[in-house]
Amino acid sequence: TSRVITSHDKPQVSQYLGINTYGILRAGRSSSVEALVLTAPDVLGDEEENSGVVVLLALAKYFSSKNYWSKDIIFLVSSNGVIGIQAWVNSYIGVHSPSITSHPLTGRSGAIQGVINLEINSGNIGFVNIVPEGVNAILPNLDLVYVASSLCEQEKLQTTFHVNWDSPGLFSPDTH
Repeated sequence: TSRVITSHDKPQVSQYLGINTYGILRAGRSSSVEALVLTAPDVLGDEEENSGVVVLLALAKYFSSKNYWSKDIIFLVSSNGVIGIQAWVNSYIGVHSPSITSHPLTGRSGAIQGVINLEINSGNIGFVNIVPEGVNAILPNLDLVYVASSLCEQEKLQTTFHVNWDSPGLFSPDTH
């Protein structure tokens, strides 16, 4: 599905053209009332490939072989980072924004209960930084945070929470 994404930042207007691609894995045990979104931007930062797309596709293949899901799972690969995701969300919930233009979606599910964004900049994963964020200063569903943290611990991956590695004075997890 193609999307024209326009961001109006005063006094300058920037225009982005992007394509968001998504698929919905329907839960066999429910009536599509709730959904979980797994997303990965197509590129990171300075046009660096996102290995998260590979992980997202592998998860889609694995999840489709199971039939015990209680929520629909939406797999989304977005263009232009946050702007692309916002354009998709606007289309999904039917919000029309003067600053972001998008087209209607052909497939839909229920209310979005949680979102997991995969940003992986290399194939060699040494740590996972979990950034739980809620809407309007409300905590997110901490069940997802706990599951992610437990899986990392089980796989012997170092876990950090809400760390901005670009901040001066912070050590890289590789140096610990």
